[in-house]
Amino acid sequence: MSEPDELFTLKNQFWVGNYRNAIQEATVLSHVSEATKLDRDIYVYRAQLGLRNYAAVLSAIPDGTSSISLNAIKLYATYLNGGDAEITLLTLREWLGSNSSENPHLLLVAGLIFMQEHKYTDALSAFLKGKTLEHTMYAVLIYLKMDRVDVAEKTVADMKRIDEDATCTQLALSWTLVAKGGSSCDEATLHFQELGDRFGTSPLLLNGSAAAFMGLLNFAEADRLLTEAVAKDPSFEDTYINLIAVAQHLKKDQATIQQYLAQLQLIAPANPWLEAYSRLNSGFDRLAATYAI
Repeated sequence: MSEPDELFTLKNQFWVGNYRNAIQEATVLSHVSEATKLDRDIYVYRAQLGLRNYAAVLSAIPDGTSSISLNAIKLYATYLNGGDAEITLLTLREWLGSNSSENPHLLLVAGLIFMQEHKYTDALSAFLKGKTLEHTMYAVLIYLKMDRVDVAEKTVADMKRIDEDATCTQLALSWTLVAKGGSSCDEATLHFQELGDRFGTSPLLLNGSAAAFMGLLNFAEADRLLTEAVAKDPSFEDTYINLIAVAQHLKKDQATIQQYLAQLQLIAPANPWLEAYSRLNSGFDRLAATYAI
């Protein structure tokens, strides 16, 4: 029988997006082994990054550390803090071609950065080399971004055979159910609710549940959940994107939609959705100008 995971609560709080809870949990884990301390610190740093505390992570990890895990996290923090994407990708490829290529934290960071850069094949390669359910969960997310719901379903089935109740499995399952749409969204709402009951609600879970209710055409409930998400964390980008979509369906006034757009621009001016929206809006304005009298 395997030993219980001393980081169980910390990891689960991180996975569901309760970053402050994860950081707080780490404060009572001073008795663990040195190897476990490294894993603990990695999740704390990732939680800090989830809270956009990039400077705190950059200052906490010393330059020249020999740990590839810590170097990977520092590279991720630098990237999220506006670091050069091309240099980041070159560094990742160098590390992935070295003796450290199997390091689980490096594979996670590489996959996450590749995913953010829309290099889905590279991201998938990194995640599939990982040996944990967390790696596989992110692989499912990549499949969904590639519109391969069929492959995502098969991967989730594999995860369920390993540990059906694991948080990573439940998240991957819920995302896949939302992507399938229709009545599957009803089941997804139950999974998101169960995760919230177990670990506490978070913007990530509330947005997932809201997306499921949108799939069920229950936009009023989606709006309620998203409003709750804003109250929990007004800097969570996806909340405003979903609020804009819901507002259109609920026929809210343009001033409300512009308020959501302004808030998204304030907290995440480089958000890919926002950049795409701006391009489409500019294109529409140019087209409209050609018909102006």
